[in-house]
Amino acid sequence: MEAQQRLESEIVYETLKIVLIEEKMLTSSSPMYNASTVVLSTELIGDVDVPRLIGGYRLLLLNPEEIEARAEAEGDFLYLRFTRFEPNPDNIMVSIQTAGIFDNIEGISTQFKLTGTIYGAWIS
Repeated sequence: MEAQQRLESEIVYETLKIVLIEEKMLTSSSPMYNASTVVLSTELIGDVDVPRLIGGYRLLLLNPEEIEARAEAEGDFLYLRFTRFEPNPDNIMVSIQTAGIFDNIEGISTQFKLTGTIYGAWIS
């Protein structure tokens, strides 16, 4: 159980690193690109230990109800959410996308496969 929790946390971190640090998904035209705080939905990853800092970004974790309440109070905003999270140790499938009111929704799907003692990632 503890090994699975560590794996899930590592996969969330690696996926967010791909998105935020390696900038494989966000472009300079993305409203999230220059933000210092990024909202991340806890949908699908509610029990996963998520780091609060990744690169220069601070993560604010909100559940779907909190996101809806914030949008009602402050107006719609862009946030990240996992749309697929299958942490099978032999073949991990993860999809993440931006969500909100914007027409240009960006996202990636990543497959992590165990290659020897480390995981390799393939992005589509």
